[in-house]
Amino acid sequence: MKLIIVSDSHGREANLREVFSMHRTADMFVHLGDGIREFEALQSEYPNVMFEGVRGNCDIGLSVSGSRFSRELAVISADGYRFLITHGNRQGVEWGTERLWYTAKENKCDAVLFGHTHERLCRYEDGIYLFNPGSVSRPRDGLPPSFGVIETSPGGILCSHGQI
Repeated sequence: MKLIIVSDSHGREANLREVFSMHRTADMFVHLGDGIREFEALQSEYPNVMFEGVRGNCDIGLSVSGSRFSRELAVISADGYRFLITHGNRQGVEWGTERLWYTAKENKCDAVLFGHTHERLCRYEDGIYLFNPGSVSRPRDGLPPSFGVIETSPGGILCSHGQI
């Protein structure tokens, strides 16, 4: 199964659309917050595509309260693997990934997908993948805007980054 992961689009709907057009055959699109409004707009145009998402700290107060994307944390499944999805601000990711790792462990997840820092990360730590796609609009790591690609199979999980 192929998942396309985006985060921190901050109103740049054109960037989301570019990622979507690059990967139209993906099985699932996941937004990790701070841009849920433009993600919902994209989802409404493609009702037969699987979209998942959580809100970020900049999404609070927007008109997403009745949305299925109004949650701050969720567990999704793909090919039998469990993914914790969150923006990461409530787990203090700007100071480290320890709380994030423990939250994933408590939820019996194989991987945790998060945003907030606007910096790419792909690390395997004590049985759990920690993955941040970076920012699809305003990266802070000196690299171009980015997104994540996760492919699952019976053999495992493969994480990579793409850029626009």
